[in-house]
Amino acid sequence: MYGAHEFWLALHRVVAAYRDEGLTTDDRLESILEQFSQMPAIARRELLADFAQVAVNFQDIYVACVASQRQIEEAKGKKPEVGVA
Repeated sequence: MYGAHEFWLALHRVVAAYRDEGLTTDDRLESILEQFSQMPAIARRELLADFAQVAVNFQDIYVACVASQRQIEEAKGKKPEVGVA
C-alpha cells in the first residue's frame, strides 16, 4: 500500500525526471524515445499500457484540480491564482 500522498510524490518525481532528460522539449523527446527504443519489447508494451492509462486521464485530473484549487481559494476569500493552461 502506498502512502497518502504517493500519487503527488510520484508525479513530482516524473516531472523532475522529465526535466532531467534535456534542456528543450525536443531534446527531452529525443532522449526519451532513444531510451524507449532500447528497451525489450515486453517492457515497451507494458510501459505503453501504463502511459496510455494516465495520458487519457491526466487532462481531466488537471482540470478538476484547478477547479478544486479555485474553490479552496475562494472559500478562503482569496482571488484564485490558478488557471487552466
